[in-house]
Amino acid sequence: METNYVEKLLVVEGYDDQHVVKHLVEMNNPELEFGIKCVEGYPNLLDSIYGKVQVSGRKRIGFLLDADDNLDGHWEDVKKKLVHAGVSPPDNLGKSGCIFGTDPIVGVWIMPNNDSKGELENFYIKMIPSEDPIWPLAAQFIDEIPTGAQKFDITNLEKAEKAKLFAWLATRKKPGRMGPPISKGEVDVTSDLSVNFLKWLDQLFG
Repeated sequence: METNYVEKLLVVEGYDDQHVVKHLVEMNNPELEFGIKCVEGYPNLLDSIYGKVQVSGRKRIGFLLDADDNLDGHWEDVKKKLVHAGVSPPDNLGKSGCIFGTDPIVGVWIMPNNDSKGELENFYIKMIPSEDPIWPLAAQFIDEIPTGAQKFDITNLEKAEKAKLFAWLATRKKPGRMGPPISKGEVDVTSDLSVNFLKWLDQLFG
């Protein structure tokens, strides 16, 4: 993947997003060329929209962010910033993300699936094969932590799923990193969600 920060750029919230996108593209569409810029957090991503859209010579730009617990609110925030930057986003995000505009072309994808609350980790979990022998053990480990002993809100499904993912990643050769299992074929990049995301990237930057 090339890193042409002027013409084609994907802006992401975190380094995990950057890492996952890089490995997915290298495995599935290595000829697709665009740069990736991590801005370290949702507030910074919002603040970056005007400047990133307005860069001279920019042809295509995408914004990748988490829904967290407020998908509709995040989409409304992004739309306001895009309008301020001089582009006209659609009213609805759409389940396959959205791509619009001409100068530059702009795309938005809200993890995990543009349709529900959650994060990058919830997207990633969908790629773990159903027959994976470690996943149920990782899930069991998190589920059986005594009440009060865990350091996260066990009633928050998205946070519990995130904890299970990192328990699963801890068993990898490079613990905690999301990219290597993609490159090693340990996750299924042909799941509907990952295929839709790769199509969005290809339509935006191809």
